[in-house]
Formats: sequence, C-alpha cells, structure tokens
Amino acid sequence: YDPALGMIKLESDLTFALGSTEVSAQARQALDRLASVLGSPVAQPFEIRVVGHTDNVPVRNPVNVKKYGDNWGLSVFRAIAVKDVLQKDGISPGRFMVAGYGEYHPIVPNGAQGARQNRRVEIYLFEAGTPSVPQGGDVMEQPAADVQPAPAPRRDEPVMYK
Repeated sequence: YDPALGMIKLESDLTFALGSTEVSAQARQALDRLASVLGSPVAQPFEIRVVGHTDNVPVRNPVNVKKYGDNWGLSVFRAIAVKDVLQKDGISPGRFMVAGYGEYHPIVPNGAQGARQNRRVEIYLFEAGTPSVPQGGDVMEQPAADVQPAPAPRRDEPVMYK
C-alpha cells in the first residue's frame, strides 16, 4: 500500500497464472482480507479504481487472443476479475471503476521476457466525488482558461486540430 497515492499494488504473477484472468487462491485470500477493510465504515467514503497492467510480451495463445485480443484486453479482464472478487465479498458495485493500461504504463524497462514488475493490478482509493476521473454523465461546466480556438487555416495550409 502506498498511502501517498492511495494505491494498493498486486503483482499479477502472484494473482494470476500466465495469460490467465482467474484469480489465484493465494490472491483471493488477500483480496478477501482487503474486502473486509474496504467494507468497514471508515472506508465507505472511498471509491475503488482497479487498474490492470501487463508487460510488453504479446498475447500469443490462440485461446487468449480470441478472449482478450491483446495485452490491453488482458489487463482490463484481470482488473475485472479482481473487482469481481471484491464485489462477491460484499463491496458495492457502485464504488468501482475498472480500467486497463495494457503494456503502456511500465514501471521498469521491459526485457526480452517482459518484466515481472510491469504485470500488476493496482487498486486506488479516492474520496467519493474526486474529479480525477469524470463520472458517467458528468459535464465539465467551466472550460479550461488556457484553451483558445485555433485560428482559421489559410487555404494553402493543411488543417490541423488541437
């Protein structure tokens, strides 16, 4: 747990078998204990954001390619699997957000076999209503002050959008 980030990091090597989204028995026990903390009155004001990551080794098993497509899909399905365990342990589904970054947010350089540290699931705790990720249906009421409309292009210039 990193209190500065409000993040709990689970190493996927301990949580999942290679190329799998089935939570291991060892990880399930840890998640069961975590659910008892997340279900406590002190944790009720917090939303739970579950984020999956992979290394850069492509999904190759044809069965997994069909199920997940690529590392991005695998990372999302692993995050969903962790969310499912916590939800079955009584955490309200309305407190969750699930995401996956695939291989695109490594914490260490990947080698030829990827990197174990990059295969992970992170759980972030945010106070309910924290605007770091807009909720479904939220509308930003004030435009950013530094956003200016692009000048109209001249006819001999290519059109570019910011």
